[in-house]
Order: sequence, then structure tokens, then C-alpha cells
Amino acid sequence: MGAVESTPCKPCSASCRGSEAGRSGLKEVELLGRLGKPWVGKVAFAFEEFPMYVISISDFLEMKAVLPHEELKSQGLLFSYTKQLGPALFISHQWCRPHHPDPDFEQMKVLQEALRNLLSGEVKVNSSIIASFLFNMGKGFEEFQAQDLHSAYIWYDYFAVPQCNSHPSNHPETEVSAFQSAVRSIPSYVDRCKYFIILAPPIFRPDLKDVLDYSTWCLRGWCRVERLVTHIAFNKMPVILVQASHQVIRMTGHDYFQNPPGLGSFTVESDKALVKELLEGVVLRQLETLLDQGKLHHDRMLMSLREALFEGLGNGRSLEPPSIVALVESAAVKRSQALIYLDTFLLKYGFGSPCEKDEAGWTPLHYAAVAGDSVLMRSLISLQANVSAALPSVDTDFCVLAGHTPIALSVRFSRNAAATRCLLLSGVSANESITQGGFEPLHGWAQIGSSEVLDCLVAFRADLNAANNRWGLGPAHLAACMGTTYGMGLLLKARASASSSSALTPLHLASMNIGAGKAQARMLNEAGCAVDARADLGYDNPLGFLVCAGSVLHRLGHDDNLSKWAFHVLGATALSLAMTRGNLGFAQGLLDARADPQLKNYRGITALEAAELHGFRFTKEWEVLEEVFSKSQRSEDSDVLEIFSI
Repeated sequence: MGAVESTPCKPCSASCRGSEAGRSGLKEVELLGRLGKPWVGKVAFAFEEFPMYVISISDFLEMKAVLPHEELKSQGLLFSYTKQLGPALFISHQWCRPHHPDPDFEQMKVLQEALRNLLSGEVKVNSSIIASFLFNMGKGFEEFQAQDLHSAYIWYDYFAVPQCNSHPSNHPETEVSAFQSAVRSIPSYVDRCKYFIILAPPIFRPDLKDVLDYSTWCLRGWCRVERLVTHIAFNKMPVILVQASHQVIRMTGHDYFQNPPGLGSFTVESDKALVKELLEGVVLRQLETLLDQGKLHHDRMLMSLREALFEGLGNGRSLEPPSIVALVESAAVKRSQALIYLDTFLLKYGFGSPCEKDEAGWTPLHYAAVAGDSVLMRSLISLQANVSAALPSVDTDFCVLAGHTPIALSVRFSRNAAATRCLLLSGVSANESITQGGFEPLHGWAQIGSSEVLDCLVAFRADLNAANNRWGLGPAHLAACMGTTYGMGLLLKARASASSSSALTPLHLASMNIGAGKAQARMLNEAGCAVDARADLGYDNPLGFLVCAGSVLHRLGHDDNLSKWAFHVLGATALSLAMTRGNLGFAQGLLDARADPQLKNYRGITALEAAELHGFRFTKEWEVLEEVFSKSQRSEDSDVLEIFSI
């Protein structure tokens, strides 16, 4: 088991000595270790009810059409997966049509070309730009090994799951049962794969007059389930986004906890009940596994995140692993109600005192803040817990930055305003620094965007335009970086400025976020961001040095996303930046707002040319978007002529 510090800190030693949990801390931790074993039969583990069918990469690369499970199986192209076959790739995607995932072979063709390019070495997996320059995330993860692809097998739902409606059947009930069993097995399939591939190339849907891309993938409930299962496994599985044949990006998990499956969109609303059942099994299994492995910090964090992860599905906080239930029952804590609640928490989390630090440098108050448990936080603060204790290091598994304080964790992970108010009433400043780079609570809030928490911070005089940090970014800028539409809307409604003394406006920053879509573009334009403003990053700008260095590297032959972006960002409009990131949905929103597609950056490159230089081939899609722009222009010219004629 991971060792924990058992000596009470001086400020609260007297209080700790009066606490039953404090007196018996080591005994409780040892008991936690002894009971931290999987309780087979008592936990609804994510197990495999239906075989994991996969197709070899060689057969996949020869495909010319996306065929259903039944046809591929009859052709002998499907295998029941075992590790002896080779590494498996889990393909997560959104369906292009209600009854067929990819009838025109658009998504699949992009995946085939991208895999061929990776196999040949023509393309390498790059890091996300925002993760690279803003969060410095992505370190400590397993690297993508191109040689794995030579012997790889692919799991793709239409291939692997029985499709009840794809063909006539004499046994419909049996096939429905097989379909349901396969769907319930999806968490197990994810867990058995070595790589998680998000297939989300920009695809224009003429029937919807809209674009399918990564931003719309992020909205899908089942896609969120698959990604959540991947991240809470904490096994460093690479998450790879395939946007185009030459655009393959390594993703971080900085946003998975802010997009709970229960708040995603489902074609069949009743699927939520199944999702709840699946996630309960996955989370319970993982909590027990983490205890068994001695990964107490991960166990504590997952315990604290239960309510956030189950938002929209029910009360996640009531989910308790059997070993913890047994631990609490065996301890039989007998004290006043308030102290029972605190002592039970310390017992469940394996702490010996209210101010103790664990192996990751976290205190009970840090975990209580993540959970948004105001009752618990008040109890800890009354025992002199340090309300401004800064975390010593970056935590890549939960995307927590060094310097995060309890209020940073509260506003980032919880929507409970009472938890934030509790800290502010205890003397924490609404404008205290929460990272080593100088971000403030509103910057952290921007990632999840709760209206009640924002009202609380504003009531305590949080600076809506705070930009005294390493990057010179205000809260609205960071919300734009994160692509949080709701958060941006709330900030702008509260009168945060959408303009900028910085050379990058929120519109520029949102355009670079591959999770941003048409709604964000429209909102920022309506808030006053100039649609054709140019990015002009000089040496006096915090990002100017980064751009200069990246440009030099690009000239020297470096072809990664960051150096390529740095070379082309000077003088670029939001439309040009969106196209370099493959953000067709965002580009569509900008063109609706009459952005000029012919404007060039300081390198003399138009938006479409910039997209091509970054590996995107948008000839057909661009024609559609330009037609939208032309119609918008003709309508505007017609309105002007009508005014003059009057």
C-alpha cells in the first residue's frame, strides 16, 4: 500500500488528538489495505457478455464499404479477440446516418489513409496545441508505437455488434439479446484495447445542413461513456484523434470530467438507464482495483468525482464499494452526528487526521473540495485545515496543475456553490493565485461553468477580466480555449469583456479548440469579437516568444502541430485558425457571421490554403461553406440596395 504521513500537523494536533479517526489512523489505513481486495460476486463488474469481435488491420485496409457484423462474420473476417492476436484499437465515432454509421465511406476512408500514413512513417502522432502551450499536459503517457499497427486488430461497433435491423432474420429475439449483451460489454472492450481512437473527421451533412466533427462527437452520450471508461482506467492508454489522413493528434483528458455521459445526447433516451448501470459497475470495479493496487490517491479522487461523473444519471455519491462499506461497518464509529460524518470520511479515505497529507501531497480538504461537500469542508476548516494549501505538482491523470488550492479544485470539479462559498467565507480571496502561472479561481471555473458558482465568485468580487498571468489570458479567453459554450455565455452575460488587449481575442482562441463548434463562433461574434480581427503576436505578448521559437523550428524542418501553428498564426484570422484545426463547424459559424474567406495571413496564405498545409482536404466541404457565405453576402447586398431605394 502507498505510505501516508501519520503525524498530525502542528496547527491542528490538538483537534486531531480529540478525534477518534486521528487516534487510530494507522490502524484504519492498515484495515483499508486488508479490505482493499476485489469482492467478486458482490460488485457489478464490467464484464464481457458477448465475444469481442475484431477485424485484422490488413483486411480493414482492403475494405471498400462499411459492412455490418453479420456480413463480415459470414465472410470469415471477424475474430474473437485474445491478446495473443496482437494489440487492439478501439474506434469511437458518431454515426453519419440514423441506420448506418458511414454509408458514403467518408469517415472510414480517412481512417484507412491515416493508418497507412502512420504505418509508412509519413505521419506522426502530434500533441494537442492547447495541451502543449497552456497546460503542459501529455507528459507521462504511453507513447503511440507505429509498429503496433502491423499486427493490430480493430474493434468498430458496426463490425463487432450484431445489427438487428441490417438484414431479415428468423430469430429476431435472439439477435436483440445478442445486441444488448454486446452493448453492455462495451466497457470491457475498451479495457482490453491498447489504443483508443476517436474517428471524427469533419463531414458535411447536407441533409442536416450541418457539420459532424470532433465538437459534435463530444456531445454524444455513448462517445462520452467510451472516453470516460478509457480515462478512469488510469492505465495511460493513448487517446488518438483522427481528423484527417495527415492530422492525427494525441489527446489529453483535461475535459473528460466536465462532459459527463448523463448530460450528453442520446438518440434513444432510455439508453441512459443502461449507461447508469454500466458506469456503476465500471466505477465500483475500479475503486476496488485501485485499493487492491495501493493507488490510494487515484481511489480518493475517483471517490470524490462520483457525483460529477454521474450528473444527469442519478446520485453517484451513494455509490460505495463493498470493501469500504464493510470497513465502515466494522469500525462502528460512535460520536456526534457531525463528527461521525467527518470521521467516516477520514476512514473511507484512509486518513489519520484532518490535516494529514497523502503521498501525492493532498489533504482531506483538497478531496472534499473536489467532491463539493460543503458540510465536510466546514468541519475540516473548523479543525484548522489549511484553506490555501497549494498542491506541489502536476497530476496528469486528473489534469490538475501545480499550485492548485482547495478553491481551484472546488470550482473546477464541482458545481456546488455552497462549497465555494464555504472557502470564501473562511478568508480565501476570490482572486487568489491557483496555479504557478498566475491563474485565478475564475480561470478554473471556466472549465466547468456553473452559474451558481459564478454568482458566488462575483459576489465576493472576483475580477471578471483578470489577466495578470503568464499568458495574459482573462477568464473569457480561457473559457474560449476550453470550448465551454455555457461558461463563455455566463461570463459575457456577467459583463466580462470579449475584447482583448492581447493579440489573441477569445474568438481566435476558440477557433483553435477542436472541441469548439458553430455555437461558440456565433456567441463570441454576437458578444463583440471582430470576426476578421488578425492575430498579431509581437515580442511584447506572452505568446510572442513561443511563436517566434516555433516559427524557427518550422523553418528548420520540424513539422509538429505547434511549430506549424506558430509559423502560420501571424496575421491569421479566426477563420484561418479554425481551418488549420479542421474546425469546419466553427468555420461555418464564422462564415454565417460574414467572415471573409479570402483574407490572407502575413505569410500570404488564405484559410483554405492553411487547411491544406495542415493536412486537411476540404474541397467539397469548402465549396458548400463558400456557397453559404455567398448567399449571406447576396442577402446583405440586397438589404443595402433596398435601404437605398427607400
